[in-house]
Amino acid sequence: MRPYTITRENKAKLVGNLSLAIEQKKIQIPAQFEALHKELAGYEYKLSSNGVITYQGPGGHDDDMVMALALAWEGILRGWTNTRTGSSEGIF
Repeated sequence: MRPYTITRENKAKLVGNLSLAIEQKKIQIPAQFEALHKELAGYEYKLSSNGVITYQGPGGHDDDMVMALALAWEGILRGWTNTRTGSSEGIF
């Protein structure tokens, strides 16, 4: 376990890295994880009048599952975990 404080800036990076990993099929989420698929599908960002982007769950609801997955992926990218294959491709 490592401490990780989420700020608006690093949350944007976490979400961006997660989005890219899913798009590049480095992370594949099995269909039986319906709640996670639903939360990912409804995930949204808001742009404030001063240009600040905030990320959140659908309609401002929780984004716990998305952030848990994003933090797990961040741990892999930073080398904070050992994998069976020794690479970060196709682990999930």
